[in-house]
Amino acid sequence: NTFARDSDITITFSEAVDPDTVTVNTGTSTTCSGTIWISDDNFNTCIPITVGGPTSTDNITFTFNPVADELASKRQYKIRIKTDDVKDPSGNSHKSQNDISFTTVT
Repeated sequence: NTFARDSDITITFSEAVDPDTVTVNTGTSTTCSGTIWISDDNFNTCIPITVGGPTSTDNITFTFNPVADELASKRQYKIRIKTDDVKDPSGNSHKSQNDISFTTVT
């Protein structure tokens, strides 16, 4: 998968999730925190995300915006979805953790 380094990241879950359980590390911290992580060093550190939230009224699709200029060109990144912590509206955890890899383009 390739990805423009200044694009938003969209994640679509297989079912509705409680938006309060979908969180990100904000500000300037590179500590991996929240339920959505983006990293280029196998999650030793994470890229801060400035905005994140549902983009559909059914709470299935969420869009995230990494801090400007944090994603370098032609580098491989991983997104980790900590699905044990992401819950559906009934409070049930998703089944398994997911890591998704992508490479940025110029």
